[in-house]
Amino acid sequence: MFDNGEHIMLVQTTKFFFCAISTAGDVYAVGTDNSPSSSLGSTGSHQATAGGGTSDAFLVKISSNGATRLWGTYYGGTAADEAMACSLDNSGNVYMTGFTMSAGNISSFGSHQTTFGGGAVSDAFIAGFNPSGIRLFGSYYGGTLTDNGWSCKPDGAGNVYLAGSTAQTGATGIISTTGSHQSNYGGGADDGFLAKFYACQNLSLSIAGGTTTLCAGSTTLSASGTGFTSYSWTPTGATTSSITISPTVTTTYTLVANTATPGCVYMDVHTVTAGITPTLIATAATPTACSGAGTSFLSASGASTYSWSTGATTSGINVAPTTTTTYTVTGFINACSTSVTVTQTIIPLPTVTITASSNTLCAGGSVTMTASGTASSYTWTGGNTNTVIVVSPTVTTNYLLLGTTSGCTGADQQTITVTASPTVNATASTASICSGSSISVTLTATGAATYSWNTGPTTASIAVTPTATTTYSVVGTNTLGCSRTRTINVVVNNTPTVAVSNYTICPGGTATLVASGATTYSWNTGATAATTTVAPSSNTNYTVTGTSFGTCTNTKTLSVTVGSAISIVLSPSTSTICIGSSGTITASGATSYTWNTGSNASSIVISPTTTTNYTVNGTSGTCNGTNTISIAVVQILQLPL
Repeated sequence: MFDNGEHIMLVQTTKFFFCAISTAGDVYAVGTDNSPSSSLGSTGSHQATAGGGTSDAFLVKISSNGATRLWGTYYGGTAADEAMACSLDNSGNVYMTGFTMSAGNISSFGSHQTTFGGGAVSDAFIAGFNPSGIRLFGSYYGGTLTDNGWSCKPDGAGNVYLAGSTAQTGATGIISTTGSHQSNYGGGADDGFLAKFYACQNLSLSIAGGTTTLCAGSTTLSASGTGFTSYSWTPTGATTSSITISPTVTTTYTLVANTATPGCVYMDVHTVTAGITPTLIATAATPTACSGAGTSFLSASGASTYSWSTGATTSGINVAPTTTTTYTVTGFINACSTSVTVTQTIIPLPTVTITASSNTLCAGGSVTMTASGTASSYTWTGGNTNTVIVVSPTVTTNYLLLGTTSGCTGADQQTITVTASPTVNATASTASICSGSSISVTLTATGAATYSWNTGPTTASIAVTPTATTTYSVVGTNTLGCSRTRTINVVVNNTPTVAVSNYTICPGGTATLVASGATTYSWNTGATAATTTVAPSSNTNYTVTGTSFGTCTNTKTLSVTVGSAISIVLSPSTSTICIGSSGTITASGATSYTWNTGSNASSIVISPTTTTNYTVNGTSGTCNGTNTISIAVVQILQLPL
């Protein structure tokens, strides 16, 4: 573990196989790792994360004091990869070798062997990095059988030697070269091999000049960088360092450059988008507009994006010029553009004037209004097209006049103020009086400047004493001469004629007193109904006041006379009677009688069989009296013979 605030997580599945030390004392270590929790790759390195196979090769550079990882990179693809050795040259470049079963992430463009040759087994590989961890090159080395790289060493001239083992048989060209010490496979399980590679320089090739988007014409692409001896462009086939192109479709150009060192090939690509110069069209929805008409809509088409002289960037804009104005719009398709203009013509509005004979009138009057100005035709509110009109509004009214010339309309308006009749109110000091009353009623008018009553007076208030219900009218006039009439009734209510009757009662009796002719009543007894019952013990006078219409009253007095009491005398022929005999009972003292036997005679004949009470009620006028006699029945004794 190395720690300066960061660390390399090493577990059982991380293996170091070889290390080398630079002249500055920095340590380079290589090996293999198959732990998903390892963090051997550093940010910005050649391969910061594992390639995803069962194991990846790795190369790390550690500071001379062993405390800091300077950089680290994985090296491998989706299968097993292991780094077995590394070495450094005099410039501080580091070379690494090992074996791989991955079909990608190993070789670099233009290297000795860019594709995996091992089938289901491994290839040797060799890769070079500068002191900062930037890969200089990478190459497979092997055929369809097992090949492993075990060691690599640079010489002072910048060449790199690779040593390893191979099981590859067959013709030369894969492992060995023609004329080498041993160009054929020797047999057995493996043969060793030694290969020499030219160490390519760390040159920078790029395509300079030109443009990423070409709208029209041509542009020139040039190779940038030194140390190159030849060039090849695709797809043009040119072999010069610069080419002039005029693509009609988007095209990617590839530049391959060679150096004097065999096998050292460099490449860069540059894509030129063939732009389309837009065919821009700009129109106004209403090319000619009237002054003050509000907004007009301008639209552009034929491009992808737009830029107007107003600053707007939409395809359509709303404008509201007060004078004729020309607008410019630029349309873009990617980086290609073109500009057009569109003009919004503004026509001034005609002048329009209304002249009125008066701007005020009383309700029911009329006003003459005349149209004038620079318009060719006029239209009034309501559709009248005459130059002169006569109006009779009943309320204050705004009249609008439209004048039109060349489709543009000016306007004027005139307010005719209608002065309504004054709001005249008439009130009475009392709304009603009673007939025969001498009360004077005050009538008062308000709401106008002057008044005229139908009775003749011209004051705001008058006094009247009607003998019958009367309607009074008053005309109120304001300062403009407008008037209104109001009426008011003074009701004369009839004083009620109260009728009552005198009564005579017997002592202890009651009398029902009845009054009529009014709406409500008030008796001196406190009763308030039309009918009341009294029971005086002596002759008494009663007073009732009848009221109608709330205030009209009349009072009457009646008398109740208390008569003498009646005494009924019974004169029986006997108070006893023998059984089977009859007798007579006679009543006197009244004018009519009623017996409990049902008889109405003054005398009755009786024949009781048992002792019996006989009662008579006698009446004289309204008075009556009662008396009772008991008749005892005597049994007859039977004497013996």
